[in-house]
Amino acid sequence: MNQDVFSLNDNSTPVQKTADMPFTDCFIEIIKSFQIDIKNESNQGELKKLLVHLQDINPQGAVEEMLATQMLGTHKMIMTTITFAHKMMFPEMIGNFVNALTKLSRTFTTQMEALNRHRGKGQQKMTVEHVHVNAGGQAIIGHVDTSPKKGKGGRINEKNKEQPHG
Repeated sequence: MNQDVFSLNDNSTPVQKTADMPFTDCFIEIIKSFQIDIKNESNQGELKKLLVHLQDINPQGAVEEMLATQMLGTHKMIMTTITFAHKMMFPEMIGNFVNALTKLSRTFTTQMEALNRHRGKGQQKMTVEHVHVNAGGQAIIGHVDTSPKKGKGGRINEKNKEQPHG
């Protein structure tokens, strides 16, 4: 089979790497790591759900594909842990599951933040309105450090001590 073509099972339509879905390799990697039997009809729903999640993340490039794989793995662990926690008969063990769920949820959130930072969505934007600069004045945008500068050895540089700050 061509490496750019992937089939969910023998009866299904092949999934081909296209401009709309360039992350077929990522999908195959997820299936391998989740150990999903693609020929088992009962797994088709799970595979389709994974594909929808992957399409929603829409990874662009290798780094985003790795993050998407990790995110889907973390999500699967969260859902598995919830299932086990609901079946737990011993109240003292429920705390362990809650602790695991908390850590997994934080991990997923961190992965989402990493993906957004990688895509440039984590950047802050500042809008400055109504700046008044009088004749001979200067406007500075950004952080202004007014403390005396320290030189080597942590000492204040005497030359800079007498200069105006601003």
